[in-house]
Amino acid sequence: GTTTTTTTTNNNNSNTIKTITLEIIDGPYKGKTHDLSPKLNTPCMVGRSTGRKYRNGGISLSLDSEVSTTHGKFEILSGKAYYTDTGSTN
Repeated sequence: GTTTTTTTTNNNNSNTIKTITLEIIDGPYKGKTHDLSPKLNTPCMVGRSTGRKYRNGGISLSLDSEVSTTHGKFEILSGKAYYTDTGSTN
C-alpha cells in the first residue's frame, strides 16, 4: 500500500511534533487514517504483523501483501518525526 503522512505540533507555538497522522492512499486499507504518538524509546511500529506492538500504538496492515511483516517504525526524536525502514523486503 501507499501512504502519506502529516505531523501535528503542540499548541505552545514551538515546532515540537506530538502526533503523526498516517493516511493510507492505496491498497486494501485505502482511505484509512491513523494517528500515531510515539513516546521516548517507544516507536510506533508499522507492518503486516498482528503482534501487540503493532495493534496497540502502531499499525497492523495484515491484509496488505505489499507491506513486510516488520516494515518500519515512526519515532519522534528531538521534536522531529522520523520514519525508519526496518528491513522491509518490499
